[in-house]
Order: sequence, then C-alpha cells, then structure tokens
Amino acid sequence: MPHHLDQHQAHLAALMDENAVLARELASAQKRSTCIAQEQAQRIQTLEATLVRLRGDLIRSETDKARLQEQLARMEAGRSVAASEPAPAAEQAKDATPLTNQTVLCVGGRTAAVPLYRYVIERTGGRFLHHDGGEHHCIGKLDTTLAAADLVICQTGCISHDAYWRVKEHCKRTGKRCAFVDTPGRLALTRALDEFTRPVDTIAQEQTQHHKAT
Repeated sequence: MPHHLDQHQAHLAALMDENAVLARELASAQKRSTCIAQEQAQRIQTLEATLVRLRGDLIRSETDKARLQEQLARMEAGRSVAASEPAPAAEQAKDATPLTNQTVLCVGGRTAAVPLYRYVIERTGGRFLHHDGGEHHCIGKLDTTLAAADLVICQTGCISHDAYWRVKEHCKRTGKRCAFVDTPGRLALTRALDEFTRPVDTIAQEQTQHHKAT
C-alpha cells in the first residue's frame, strides 16, 4: 500500500512539473505576442504619420503649382499686352467704346488658361464670368450665367454641342453681342474683345452671317 502511494505522489509531482513548464512556455508566448502586437501598432502609427505628411506635401505641391500657373498666365498676359500696346491716339480712340462695367462671359477654354482670360478681360475694365461649356460645370447653369452677362465669348472648339446651341439661341433671342472663337487662346480672346469695341451694327451683321453659315 505505501508503495502505491509513493508512485501516485511521484506521478502527481511529475504532472506538477510539466504544468509548471507549460505555464512558463505560455507566459513566454504571451510575452512574445504582446511584443509583436506592440511592434505592429508602432509600425502602423508610423505609417499613418507618414501618410499624413505625404498628403500634406501633395496639397502644398498642388497649391504651389496652381499659384505658379496663375503667375505665369499673368506674366504672359503682361508681355502680350505690352507688346501690343497701342499708340496714344489709338488708345484714346479705343477708349471711346470701353468695356467698363460690362460683364463678359467666356464659355469654354482651357481650365489652366482661365486666370489669363480673367486678367485680360478685367484689364479692359470688364467683369469676368466663366463657364466651361459642360466639361465640369453643370450645363443647366449655363442659361443663368448667360442671362447675367452683357457680352459673350464662345470658344466653340472646346464646348459641348448642347452648350454651343444654348449660347447661339440665347444670343440670337436676346440680341446679346457674342463673339464665336474657333481656336481657344490669348490672341483669339484679344481679337474677340476688340470686336466688342466696334459698332454694334457691324457685329450684328457678322453674327447673322455666322448663323446662316452654321
């Protein structure tokens, strides 16, 4: 009987030793798991901080790019205006029909060139409006924008078919002066503005010929 008791106690002691070993291994595994989780959390935090920084850098780069594009457009406009500066007598003749307090709507044109359009038009004394002809702006707002304008420059080469007919119908119905430009650009815009300084009868006659041709 004592022999059996000694065997039982020995077996129990072996189980307790094995349990202690397993407990230590479990604690070690839990510690490693905790360390791995902490490392992963730190890595995620670092990546998120890097992402925020890169997004900030991208926004600053886009802002700088837009600012430089606007400065370049203004410089180009200034050079072109300086190169074509009229003589004093011609300047006085041109001022006889100014665009002061006239709202000039540009329909179409390249988005990057909009600051240039604004500069050229506002330099003549006009107020600038723009609608891209349906590329990004809602085409339904074109009618309202047309109604707010005194003069219209329609760049036919870069607007939708619907926008073209809306402009044409509105100007024909209201008698509003409109210059149709086939190729967008600074030179074409300047020529269109020059048309608005000419007698209304001349422009109306040319618009009638344009309508008949199209």
